Amino acid sequence: MLVEDVVLVVEVVAMLFSRASAIAPMVELRAIGSKPATCVPCAEAANGERALAAMARAKAEKILWFMVIAPTVSRLLSILHCEDHARFALRLGSSDPDGDSPHRRRYRPTRHPGLRAGGARGHTRETMRHRRLADRVRRRRKAQWNTRKEPMRTTLSNVVAGTLCLLPLLDLPSSAGEMPLGAAAHLFQLDEATAVRTLDTMCRAGLVLVRTDARWAAVEKRPGEYLFPASWDRAVDHAVSLGMEPMLIIDYGNPLYANARKPTSPAARAAFARYAAALAGHFRGRVRHFEVWNEWDTRTGRTRPGEVADYAALLRETYPAIKAASPEAVVIAGVFSNAAVDGGEASTLSEFAASGVAEQYSDAISIHVYPTLEGQRLPIDSYVERFRESVAIIRARPGLADKPILVTETGASTNDTARGVGEDRQWDYISAGLSEAEELGIGAMILYDFRDSGKGQFGLLRRDWSPKPAFQALAAGRTPCN
Repeated sequence: MLVEDVVLVVEVVAMLFSRASAIAPMVELRAIGSKPATCVPCAEAANGERALAAMARAKAEKILWFMVIAPTVSRLLSILHCEDHARFALRLGSSDPDGDSPHRRRYRPTRHPGLRAGGARGHTRETMRHRRLADRVRRRRKAQWNTRKEPMRTTLSNVVAGTLCLLPLLDLPSSAGEMPLGAAAHLFQLDEATAVRTLDTMCRAGLVLVRTDARWAAVEKRPGEYLFPASWDRAVDHAVSLGMEPMLIIDYGNPLYANARKPTSPAARAAFARYAAALAGHFRGRVRHFEVWNEWDTRTGRTRPGEVADYAALLRETYPAIKAASPEAVVIAGVFSNAAVDGGEASTLSEFAASGVAEQYSDAISIHVYPTLEGQRLPIDSYVERFRESVAIIRARPGLADKPILVTETGASTNDTARGVGEDRQWDYISAGLSEAEELGIGAMILYDFRDSGKGQFGLLRRDWSPKPAFQALAAGRTPCN
């Protein structure tokens, strides 16, 4: 491969990734980032000149696509020696009027009445004049063919053939069509060896997402000083090396502010937003998914249940701070408990959706769904119905109709209490939830918990690392993440 060819390959790959980042900045999760995440309050300042500029950019993109990208991909195919796909492109988009295209009208010059085929008189000036005329007409028709037919046919063929040939270069997993599935693991509270073992086991089971707390109090122990534990970096780096996607929960209270209660005062909210920005900036390039708090409507983090209005105020400060530190970050809001759907129009989730804050200050909305109601186990049908109810509440709001929805907590306890389902039925519940989430277009699903922690026994593994039947069923049906 020549030096100029190498340069061309690099340019094309960069171009493709650049265009992909403008269409789907998020990886990897099916629904998240299908639109570029922007700071909506800032965008509201756009005026008529910006609108005209946007139209001009759109027109320029179309011109660039038809005149630069498609021909370049065609050249790249030949460089990469994708013979099969190149032949496919040739059949699909051949523009040669001398080929076998059924759409071609070949020019057939009429012989002069006084001329015979061949013979001495076949070389007269009259014959040469007719030949020159035929050549001119043939060239003109070929140019017309290229002008009228080539853009559409060449673009289509190059897109199809180029995609087929470039897929191995992009290293897309064979399970790309599956809904991304992960589990909670509390990585940052584990010792390094346990964290590595947890991630390795998750990867072998085909779990590509790992959700963990990034507790505020563990980082900011002096006002304005953010010291991230080295164990956090090692855990994240190991997950990324396995091809997994970390999701960090920005929580809980900090003793330096509001006595470690929920940040509801202006000073506490500002401090929380600064920590969120520091966290996003520290892990920029390694972590893109951040949840703002975890189950604000409950006592998590040893705090009192919070009000939706206070959570909305926290989002308004936190979202722009994260975006300023890491523009490609995906900020996930909501993250309410399983009980947030109860109460119909008076439910916590309904109040949050109606507040309008998620429309402007989030890139995705998270829901938590469990097969329990008031401490009692629900049958599978009722458990599945809670998925539908949660999605219906969010989609009923016009501004949230296209907002990506994630299930960042779901699972079934295997203990022998009134809410436990037992190990033999755990997979029945999980698989039913997976099927429903797929049908509803959920962007990703995270199971709670990966390994029993002594509380609720929601894990796919027992405390001693022995697999439950649900783990075995899950691992048998999915592709390892790396």
